Amino acid sequence: MGRHGRPRVGRRCFTEDTKRNALFEEYYRGQSIVSESEWPDFMYHLQQDLPITFRVTGFREQNKELLRLIKYRYREEISQIIFPSSEDGQSHNHITFKALPWYPDELAWQLDTDRFVVRKTPELKVLHQFLVSEMESGNISRQEAVSMLPPLVLDVRSYHAVLDLCAAPGSKSAQLVELLHADAESQCVTEVSNDAWPYSEPTGMVVANDVDQKRCYMMVHQVKRLQSPCTMITQEDATCFPKLYVPQSSTEKDQTTVNEQFLFDRVLADVPCSGDGTLRKNPDLWLRWNPNLGISEHYLQSRILRRGLELLRDRCADGQDYGRLVYSTCSFNPLENEAVVANMLHACQGSVRLVEPDKLPFVTLLKTAADPNRFLVRPGLTKWRVMNKKGCWFDKFEEVPPSQHSNIRPSLFPPEDVSELHLERCMRIVPHDQNTGGFFLAVLEKIAPLPWMKQARRTFVVTDVAVESEPGVSAGYPGLGDIAVFENSADPNQPGKRPHDPQTNANQEEPKKPRVFNENPFTYIDPVRDTEWHGIRDYYGIAEMLHPDDSSPPSNRRFPPSHLLYRSTKEELRRRQFYYTNGLIKRIIESNSARGLKIVSSGVRLFSIMEDKQFNGYRLLQDGVDLADAFLPPHGGRRIRLTAAEYPDLVLLLQEEMPLISRMTSSTQAQWSAMNPGPVLIEYCPSSGCEPTDPNLPHCRLIFAGWRGVKSLRHYIGRHERLHLMRLANLEPKPAIMGHTPQVANGGDGPIAEEITVGSSEAEP
Repeated sequence: MGRHGRPRVGRRCFTEDTKRNALFEEYYRGQSIVSESEWPDFMYHLQQDLPITFRVTGFREQNKELLRLIKYRYREEISQIIFPSSEDGQSHNHITFKALPWYPDELAWQLDTDRFVVRKTPELKVLHQFLVSEMESGNISRQEAVSMLPPLVLDVRSYHAVLDLCAAPGSKSAQLVELLHADAESQCVTEVSNDAWPYSEPTGMVVANDVDQKRCYMMVHQVKRLQSPCTMITQEDATCFPKLYVPQSSTEKDQTTVNEQFLFDRVLADVPCSGDGTLRKNPDLWLRWNPNLGISEHYLQSRILRRGLELLRDRCADGQDYGRLVYSTCSFNPLENEAVVANMLHACQGSVRLVEPDKLPFVTLLKTAADPNRFLVRPGLTKWRVMNKKGCWFDKFEEVPPSQHSNIRPSLFPPEDVSELHLERCMRIVPHDQNTGGFFLAVLEKIAPLPWMKQARRTFVVTDVAVESEPGVSAGYPGLGDIAVFENSADPNQPGKRPHDPQTNANQEEPKKPRVFNENPFTYIDPVRDTEWHGIRDYYGIAEMLHPDDSSPPSNRRFPPSHLLYRSTKEELRRRQFYYTNGLIKRIIESNSARGLKIVSSGVRLFSIMEDKQFNGYRLLQDGVDLADAFLPPHGGRRIRLTAAEYPDLVLLLQEEMPLISRMTSSTQAQWSAMNPGPVLIEYCPSSGCEPTDPNLPHCRLIFAGWRGVKSLRHYIGRHERLHLMRLANLEPKPAIMGHTPQVANGGDGPIAEEITVGSSEAEP
C-alpha cells in the first residue's frame, strides 16, 4: 500500500466553533486541571492565536543599544498608530507592546497580536523586517514565553556543564548559551577605556543533542549566531545518551592516564510530548487529539528522564549545590507530566527530590499575594485518572482489562506513596493566567547517587600499550593511545545489569536500525608543527598562549592555538575552515571522539580558506568576529579603527557595496595604506565618555569583517548582519538592502560578501 500523508489544513479553516474537540473537553474536565468555573475562560484562550514573544540576546554589548531602540523607537511608534489587530477588520487604537515583567533586565518582549497580523499589516512592516533580520543575525530569538522558563529555573553558571537532551529546534539551547555567557560577563570587571579587553569566556559548556540529523542542522543555524566557543551539537538517542569521559589523572611511573566518567551539572529534558499545550499556534491538533497520544509518549519520556538523571552529578563542580534537572513538556496531560515524575521519584528512593517553586527565581505560585514581577504557576496534580482511546476511565491499574495491559501499564497511575513525593511542587501553566500557551515543568535535584548506580564505577586507562578495546572504541586514536576498559558493577557476575533499575522488568524492545552519520571527525591542531596556523598567526599578529590551562579561560589577548580544530578528511587537502572551542569542549572531544560520539558541530567558525588573486590564505569570518576582536592586536595589524570623527566612513562602508578609499577620511586612508590587500577587522569606537556628544552617532562599539581592496575598503558581511549594524548606526537602509543585496561581478576589487542562507540544512557552509 502506498503512503498517504495527512491532508494539510490551513489556519483559515479554523474558527472558534471548529477549534473544539469533545473528547479533549471530557478528558481534561475529568482530570480537573482547572476548576469548573474557570473552564470557559480556559477554552476561550485556547481558541485564540498566540501573541508574539521574542528575547533579546543578553550577553552582547551591541544588544544593549538594540534594547534601547526597541524601548524608545518601535514601542513608541506602535503605540501611536491605529491598525487592525485581527483579520476580521476590527480596529483598535493600539496593540500592547511591552517587556515581560518576570524576565530579567527587560530582555523578553511581547506583542499582543499574532504573527499573521504582523506579516500582513502595512503599518507593522518595519517591525516585521526588524524581527526577521535581527533573528537571522542572532540578536533576538523568537520564542514562546513559557518556553523561556526551563533555562531560567536551571540556574546556569559560567562554569556549569549543561546537557540539553532533546534540544531541537534549539531556542532553549541558545538561551542556555546566553545565560552561560551572561554569568561570565557579570563576573568580569568592565573598564571604561576602549583599550580594555572586551572578552570573557565561560569555562563551562552546553551540549545540545537531538536524535534527528535534519533537526541537528537546524540547531547549527540557531546556535552558530551566538558565536559561542562553549557549544557542541550531538546526534544521539536521548534514552541512551552515551557516557562521556575526561582525563582525570596520570602517573609518571607507567605514563598512563585514567579517564573517568564525566557528569553534567545541569540537564534539561524538554521531552517529546503530545503538544496539546500548543493548540493556540497548532490548531490542526484539535482534529487529531485523542487520549492515546499521552499514553504513547509516557514510556519514552520516562526513559529520557531516567537517562538524564543518570548523567547528572549529585554534587556540582563547585561543591556548593546539587545537580539540577528540569523536566518539561508543552502538554496539559498528567500522564506525560506528574505520572512520569512520580514514577521516577518512586524508583529513585529518596536520591532525587523536587524543588519548591518558592525557592526558585522568576516564578511564584498562583495566590492572592502573588508577586506581579514573577511568572505565575500552579501546583502539580496529586491524583489523576487514565482514559483509553475509547473514552473509558480507569482509576487503578487493577481496573484495566488484561487485553489492554500492553498499552496501559502501572506507571501511568499514581503510586501508593504519592503523598510522600510532593508532586504539588511541580509547576503547571495554563493559558488564561497570563495569555500564554500550556506548559509543565518540574525542577529535580539529585542529592545522592541513584540506587541502581551506587556501586557502579567505570574508568578507562589510556596507555601506549596495545590492548583489546571494547566494541565501538577505536584503537590507536591520535592523542589517546590505546584504550583499555575496566568496569566495576554491583554484581561482578552480571556486569550489564543494574540493581533497582525501574526498567529491568520492562519488555525488551527490538534493536533499532543504525543511523547513518556522515560527518567528518573533528581534529585539534598541533600549534608547534602546524604551518598553516603559523601563517595565520603572523598575518594577523596574534599573540600565542602555547600551554593553556584547559580549566581556565584565556586572558590578556593571548590566543590558545591548541583550541583550534578542523574537520579531518581522508584526503590530504588544504583545510577549509578552523573552529575555536574552549578548554572543556576540547577535553570532551579528544576523549570521546574515538568512542563513536556523533558530533555534528562544535565551537565557532573563525577562519576560512580563501584563494584569490589578491590574497591566498585564511580570512576572518563574521561568524567569529567577536573572537577576532578579542585576540587581534587592539591597534595596527589587520584592524582598521574608526572613531566619531570617521563616522562618515562608517556610513559609506554600510550603505555602499564597494566604496573607494579616496572618498574616506585621511585617518582611514592612512590605516588602509599601512596594510596589503586582504581581510581586515573594522571597528567603530564611540567617544570615550559615557554618551556620544552627537545623539545621532552610535552608542556602542561596532565590529565587522571587511576587505582591504586595491582601491577600496568594504564590508564583508551578510545582509541581515548589515541591517543590524545600520540600525545601530542610525542609518536608514536602501530598498535594495532590505531585499536581496545586489552582488558585484566576480573579479572586481575584492571578493563578493557571502549571503546568509536562512534555514540552511548544512552544518558546513
